[in-house]
Amino acid sequence: MISKNVHNLDAILAGAVFSRWHQSANPGDADHVSTTYDKLKALELRNAGVARTQLIRLYTALKDSGQEEHPRFSEIEQFVMLLRSDLAAEDQDAVSVAGSRSQALIERSAQREAEIDAETLQPLNQAGESEWAMPPVTQGDWRPMAPADEDVVRAMLSLLPQDTPKPELCRLQDPPFYDGVTFVELQVRDADSDEPRSVTGMVTEGSVGLLNGNSPVIHEINGRYSECLQITTDNVFDYLWFFCENVHGEDGAFHLLESGPGESPYTQHEIVKNEVVASALAETSLAYDEDEGVWVINTVTYYAHHLFRSCFKVRPTGMIEMVDDDQIAEIEHLHNIRYQGVWRMDTSS
Repeated sequence: MISKNVHNLDAILAGAVFSRWHQSANPGDADHVSTTYDKLKALELRNAGVARTQLIRLYTALKDSGQEEHPRFSEIEQFVMLLRSDLAAEDQDAVSVAGSRSQALIERSAQREAEIDAETLQPLNQAGESEWAMPPVTQGDWRPMAPADEDVVRAMLSLLPQDTPKPELCRLQDPPFYDGVTFVELQVRDADSDEPRSVTGMVTEGSVGLLNGNSPVIHEINGRYSECLQITTDNVFDYLWFFCENVHGEDGAFHLLESGPGESPYTQHEIVKNEVVASALAETSLAYDEDEGVWVINTVTYYAHHLFRSCFKVRPTGMIEMVDDDQIAEIEHLHNIRYQGVWRMDTSS
């Protein structure tokens, strides 16, 4: 079962724990707060980073609602201060959100942004889509860089290590499930091997989050800029596809074979001719549960040589919970695109 074998799903569990507390009838109940904190802390200690955003949001909610008298408030505050210190000191290979960094790092990024010259940006205006080595991190239409995008691309480039090779390609997307967040993907060539690799940033006013195969960077943007997240029935499949494609377990991404209007890249595979798989694909569905306030999506997921009939719950906050999965087939790898830090590359060869 995916949910038993992939420790990275601790991040989804952390989101569910926080949501149950936040949406409960009495979130101020002292015992409920303590139980929520203990569960989130245990997840964070087991797998660093998976519950960081939820712990910070729990602390902020307690403070904003005047619950400093809670018997464990000081303990929660001290632990969150440690998490924030770790976040500020993290390298590019971890969660990279400019708004969460120390002032010194922000100033350094601003200085580097100013140093990015027209010579660096000019080739990015001339690249063609056919040169990309890998599919993008989301479905839908992407556009080449235009002069109006130069400030956004500069903000993205300013966060990359100084020894990063000059990018050869750039594409952007304004995803339908965000308002005010632009995805920027850059492709470079490794200086030694000449192999292509790419990095993708979620760019909004005052912040850049670099995708790295883990969920905290996505949840950090969703929490810090919650007004930008605009999940609807029309785009919830797209959001789920984006989240699953960019939150990796030990064996890579969770590819959705069916993801709403149009065809997923993976529906072209021979395995879809299998009667069991074809039957599962025919049963994919989307429904909005008004009582719980979530979208319930039944789909087919590929992970680690196996296909699963999967059921997800997606909340308006961007939290995703896999509530069921049932293995239905075993196949060879469709591809082997993996994250190594913030760099995305095809490791098939």
